[in-house]
Amino acid sequence: MLEIHFARIEAAPTGGDDVVIMPVTAAMQVLEYVPSPAPVNVTSTPGRRVGSRPVDSAIGNVTESLTVRVIGSVPDAQRTLNQAFAMALEWSKQFRRDMRFVVRIRDPQRHQDWFEAELFGGRADMQGGSGRVLRLTWERDPYWSGAEQILNLLNTVSSGYTLGVTNCDDDRYGHDNFVILDAPPGDVPTPARIRIRNTYASNVPTRLADVRIGWYDRPHYLALEGENSETTTTLESDDKYSNQARATAQNYMWTLPQSTIVDYVGLFRVLANGDLRGGTWTIGAGYELTRWQTAKAVAGQSGWTDLGLISLPPGGYVHPFRYPVRIWLDGSASGQLDYLMFMPIQQFRRVQFERGYNCVVGACIVDDGIRGELIYDFNGQALPIMTGRGDQIEVWPASILPGTQQQILVFAMADEFSGAAPLRTADIQVTVRPRYNVLP
Repeated sequence: MLEIHFARIEAAPTGGDDVVIMPVTAAMQVLEYVPSPAPVNVTSTPGRRVGSRPVDSAIGNVTESLTVRVIGSVPDAQRTLNQAFAMALEWSKQFRRDMRFVVRIRDPQRHQDWFEAELFGGRADMQGGSGRVLRLTWERDPYWSGAEQILNLLNTVSSGYTLGVTNCDDDRYGHDNFVILDAPPGDVPTPARIRIRNTYASNVPTRLADVRIGWYDRPHYLALEGENSETTTTLESDDKYSNQARATAQNYMWTLPQSTIVDYVGLFRVLANGDLRGGTWTIGAGYELTRWQTAKAVAGQSGWTDLGLISLPPGGYVHPFRYPVRIWLDGSASGQLDYLMFMPIQQFRRVQFERGYNCVVGACIVDDGIRGELIYDFNGQALPIMTGRGDQIEVWPASILPGTQQQILVFAMADEFSGAAPLRTADIQVTVRPRYNVLP
């Protein structure tokens, strides 16, 4: 038998968990309720001859009804419920994030957790018959949310609820610029709270100021070292570089066996780490002597140089076995390259400090998709002083992931002077609230 609570949730003035106040005390027995899935408005592009392909979708709010039997005074229950629905409407109209009105439902015979959806209004009407039955109609958020949970993370050396990442992904132990996420419960993607704790303390301390985050639906390990270029280069060895070396040249080239990129399908942002100042640089991709793609030339930078987008595999997807892929990086002048990294942009997010502060060692950047916030967490105090580009990352449940069901987050970090030290480090933690289109 379903249990239903209505509650108003207000932000705690001293931080911590939100305050939950239950304003509806009328005792009710649910007689009939069939939860409705969220309506989906799909935008498609017509095929040239047959069919069409979806290119976008918009998820609408859910309007649904249920009947309840009142235990106690029916007029009092109806009045209390309609007052609650009026509160839900007025609160939602204010677009406030510090307070919301929700409905909570659970089946105690199946699960202990409550599943919650924000309400945007509704009404309670008398039904015929015994006179003790009310029909409730409401408009709610499209999805039901479960309790918050921290996801287990995995990399090449360990697993846990908090894992460290570096700015490079070379062969040395513990050098991973990614975390693999355990898939949460649920049946639709859910926003993630990504907590990035700055752990980098070098001899010349620099604060963390800029983080790029890419999401992909399977493991992604595509980094190309400058010293592995097939062109003639001058090498410089040092422990501070990725793979302990970087190269100097005007032209770089790598040949990749198809097994290296067999699962990389779609657009990727190519970032070069090094010192490419003094010239313009162009990234290209193709097969042997044939360049199928050439991005626009960009001015070289010290730190990260954003070379633009490349589609893999070049020329379009074909099933294995494929011919080896070739990558070219060409400059108008010589430049020092430590490594290239291919960042997935199936979901892409960039968070930055633009007006000072920047993240000191031990403090955190929190990109909070659960609450729709982006903050600098300094000594437990939240400062909304950052900017974010791109939508906040959503984590997929296992039911919609392909293959190994191992989704991944890839990170690229920079300091307040645009430096991108390959050995810069941070700790990552990811929290979600599982989302359901239909109650489990």
